[in-house]
Amino acid sequence: MLYRRHIKERIIELLHDFRIVYLTGPRQAGKSTLARELARELGLGYYTFDDTALLASARSDPQGLLASLRRPLVLDEFQMAPSLIGAIKMISDNADGQKGLFLLTGSSDIFRSAQTQEALPGHMARVELYPLSHSERHDHRCNHFDRLFCGSFDDALPQPVARITLVQLLLEGGYPEAISK
Repeated sequence: MLYRRHIKERIIELLHDFRIVYLTGPRQAGKSTLARELARELGLGYYTFDDTALLASARSDPQGLLASLRRPLVLDEFQMAPSLIGAIKMISDNADGQKGLFLLTGSSDIFRSAQTQEALPGHMARVELYPLSHSERHDHRCNHFDRLFCGSFDDALPQPVARITLVQLLLEGGYPEAISK
């Protein structure tokens, strides 16, 4: 089942404002699913480094690989190919103001390491995707906290929840694949 992720619109906005958007978060939170959905909707090329041939190409010839791929593009599981950072920086430096060149995903934030921290200053926005929220799981557009801050206190108060229901929600968590089981 595909869930509507609240962060999706924010990623689209960031692709209009930055040359590179890095979507990070824990494994199995839904990064690849969201990235494939965005690629399909926005007409981006989609490539994953789960493909061993693509990964080998990234490691042996980073510039050549990026020159051969259709842009703008998604590079999924980017943490597996840090050798591409220099080639991406070169493309970004020569972008003439073009935005949304790359959507990168990764379960480890390689741009927080000392080696890569200064690689793309000003070029990149970083977004963290968390496991599904309660409102995403139940396809509610707004959550209780948003309602409180909007000033509609009456309908922001949730109905009492039975303890067994609360325990079940806590045990299920927010990981899409675990919820489906």
